[in-house]
Amino acid sequence: MECRRFTEGRQVTAANVKVDADPELDEDRIVFPGERQMKLVAFILSLAMSASSAPVQDSSIDVPTILSDTQGYDFARYMTALITRVRYNWYSIMPEVARKGEKGRAVVVFTIVRDGKVQDLRLLASSGNRVLDRAATGAIQISSPFAVLPSEFKGDRITLQLPFEYN
Repeated sequence: MECRRFTEGRQVTAANVKVDADPELDEDRIVFPGERQMKLVAFILSLAMSASSAPVQDSSIDVPTILSDTQGYDFARYMTALITRVRYNWYSIMPEVARKGEKGRAVVVFTIVRDGKVQDLRLLASSGNRVLDRAATGAIQISSPFAVLPSEFKGDRITLQLPFEYN
C-alpha cells in the first residue's frame, strides 16, 4: 500500500518527494522536487524586480500616445511591455544631474516598424537640458529593437509620442 498525504494542496507520494532533515527545526521535513531551485529563482526574480522598478528621483515615463492609426487593434499589452523595457533602460542611463534633482520634461516621437526596429526618432519637446534630452532619446535607442508588431495588427508601423518626466 502506498502512503499518500496532502500538503498545501499538493498530493505527496513516496515517488515524488524525499525527506530531508531540517537542522534548524531538528526534525524531518518533506522536500518537493525542484523546491530549492524554485526558491532560488524566486529570490533572484525578486531582486531583479526590485532593482528594475526602483524609481530615481520620482522620474517617470507617462503612457505613450499612439499617433498613427491603430486599425482597431488594442495595443495595451504591447505598450505595457514597451514601457517596461524603456523604463528599465532609461533608469540604467539616468544622468547624474537627474539623480541630483534636476527637473524637466522631454517628449520624444518615434516609429516602430513591423520588425520592431525604431525609425524617425526625434525630440518633440526639450526638457531645457541637453543631457536630460539625450537620456530620453537614448532610452529609446538602446531599447530598440522592440518586439515585432502583433500579427493581428495589419498596419506596417505605429508612431508613438512618449513623455519623460524628470521630477
